[in-house]
Amino acid sequence: MTKHLAMMLLSLTTSSADLRETGQDAQNGLEKSSPRKIVFDVSGEDWKASEIYVINPDGSNLRQLTHTAGEGKGCRVPDWSPDGMSIVFSSNRDAVENLDKEWDLYVMNADGSSIRRIVQHDGTDGAPAWSPDGKTIAFVSERSKQSDLYTIDIDGSNIRQLTRNGRSYQPAWSPDGTQIVFVTMAEEIWDIHVMLADGSNVRRLTQEMNAGAAAWSPDGTTIVFDAAKDGDFEIYLMDADGANVRQLTHNDRVDARAAWSPDGKHIVFHSTRHGDTDDWAKFDLYIMDAAGPNVRRLTSNCGFDGHPDW
Repeated sequence: MTKHLAMMLLSLTTSSADLRETGQDAQNGLEKSSPRKIVFDVSGEDWKASEIYVINPDGSNLRQLTHTAGEGKGCRVPDWSPDGMSIVFSSNRDAVENLDKEWDLYVMNADGSSIRRIVQHDGTDGAPAWSPDGKTIAFVSERSKQSDLYTIDIDGSNIRQLTRNGRSYQPAWSPDGTQIVFVTMAEEIWDIHVMLADGSNVRRLTQEMNAGAAAWSPDGTTIVFDAAKDGDFEIYLMDADGANVRQLTHNDRVDARAAWSPDGKHIVFHSTRHGDTDDWAKFDLYIMDAAGPNVRRLTSNCGFDGHPDW
């Protein structure tokens, strides 16, 4: 399996371990009283189970939100609602026969209470992204035996298929809710594409970047994304139309899955930069300024800390 495909599958679906805060590394430039916490998932070194946590942007007040019963069961890839009151995520907590395939979408309150399933299906549903108006979830599903993008209303109704190429991942909404950016394969290369929210007018934004997840800036002018253009995943920034691509991180480890702070001044991402080069189980969270410099470590875990949303 290639590293790029492993990143895609990990984001679609993937026990809490000895998670230690490193707030002293993240405090610079961030205030303790930041109104929005960072939500993310945590897995042990075997990646067989995972839970959802929140942490302040300065590294303080780490808290576990989900407590999933059953070996091999867990919760992954959380995403905040626009009002910060709820979190959508993917989980196999109610799986009966196939723990690897029975992943569904769930919503819970910001404190981890009142978990409810949005939709149940035999195929894997994952990588949910909440629309800016709070009414719709975009997500990846293998219900057609391939990976395509869908949307669903928050009450579980009105499922709509947006892509039909069987190789689409990582949906993220534009701030005005009219477009969705995603990654798909074009000419045997993974690149960032954008489409209208109804799945029409698909346009390619990057060219032969071997790209991963993307996220629109809060003001809608730029898109941050990860790509393995030169072999290692790095964080890049480009204008919303795909122009002016510039590299933000530079190291020989994996930097990926970037998400914006609500004010657009910082970017959080997961990385292996403090682990072994080839150890894909050891990711931690990092924060940097939106322009790229001033990277600081947020978590230190013997397993996987990843898929952050702010």
